[in-house]
Amino acid sequence: ETDLFNQKETASRKRQNAEIRLNGIETDISAYKEKKKDLSESRSDTEARLNAVSKILREVEGARETQVLEGDYETLYENLLVFDHYQTAGHLDYAVRYIKKPVPEFHYEDYAEILDKILIHLIKHEKALEVNTAGLKAGLSWPNPHMEILKRYHSLGGRKITLGSDGHRPEHMAYAFDRLPSILAEAGFTCYEIYRKQKPVEISLI
Repeated sequence: ETDLFNQKETASRKRQNAEIRLNGIETDISAYKEKKKDLSESRSDTEARLNAVSKILREVEGARETQVLEGDYETLYENLLVFDHYQTAGHLDYAVRYIKKPVPEFHYEDYAEILDKILIHLIKHEKALEVNTAGLKAGLSWPNPHMEILKRYHSLGGRKITLGSDGHRPEHMAYAFDRLPSILAEAGFTCYEIYRKQKPVEISLI
């Protein structure tokens, strides 16, 4: 099976040759009050969602970070309720990357109600949760999502984990993947998943 943690030579070669293999599609959606509305109808609506959080963090003076992040989690949950055509939910707490330094400490209890709704929804619908190393790349001491979120997901019964690096440039592909085995093990996971033809394939961490 594919070993994503021991491909430094392969990753380096891919970076040099800018060789990228398409294994899936990253998409974003907007929540609609009218659930029957075609989600692909308006690209402008989707693009607006893409930068909504970062705009709020830049433009809303005096807003508490917890309020802004909670609002983003609420929007994500609304999206999950109206859209089911995905295998893994990614970038769960990516908005924290846009908070001005110093980044405040994360405490799960500040967002427990809405985060539990999100995680339980993923588990109930057999969706995976992505662990993305872009948080490490951005200078955080944790990946996205935070370790407390990963541990809570596991404690609720979540076992489906996928890996990502937000590699928009060749040199960022598989960024810090060598750190993921210990991170996932600390959160209680013994395996991760890759998807082939939208079907999960389990890969052991051992």
